[in-house]
Amino acid sequence: MTKRDEGGAPFFDELAQGLESSAISRRKAIKLGGSALVASALASLSPSRAEAQPKRPFKALTLYWSPDRQDNFTTGTKQGRNDAIGAGYQYIRNEGYCVRTSRRWAQWQKGTKALKLYWSEARGDNFTTATKQGKADAKAAGYQFIRTEGYVYRKQRRGTVPLKLYWNPNREDNFTTSTQQGEADAKAAGYQFIRTEGYVYSSRPQLK
Repeated sequence: MTKRDEGGAPFFDELAQGLESSAISRRKAIKLGGSALVASALASLSPSRAEAQPKRPFKALTLYWSPDRQDNFTTGTKQGRNDAIGAGYQYIRNEGYCVRTSRRWAQWQKGTKALKLYWSEARGDNFTTATKQGKADAKAAGYQFIRTEGYVYRKQRRGTVPLKLYWNPNREDNFTTSTQQGEADAKAAGYQFIRTEGYVYSSRPQLK
């Protein structure tokens, strides 16, 4: 396919087919036909291709650590990861898999509750919680609600593990973890177990 000054139906169809089959990239398509023509071609594709929605209803809960703030930060969003990296946090591991927030995955959100992120400027603490008590404690301590990080299950089901909350009064750090390593690290650093916030998958579920 070569660039043409005037599109026309044959060129438009060829461009749309190339985009749908991934034979050509969007960048190359824009060079060939211009951004307006590419936008029209994308609009003609099937909704799944045009909207570029996530293919899976589950996403990773990622743990980051800041040695400066002495803060464990568990997040399930791209914004959370970007904020952590921007603030100098170190990636530690994936803590589990929760359900995405998009309405597209409503059927997977049944039996779940929102996993919410709160932030305390005074403590330098990111607090991820899914319980009424956790939200109440956050607000009482002056934390600010940031966003919903995902959805976790209210009751345990096959393949899920408890998402546990630990607290260290010396560090003033809330630590939400679902891995054995996370629990071991918390106990070794003097954290106190507070409660189970919900349940998450230990590995990404394989959909049938």
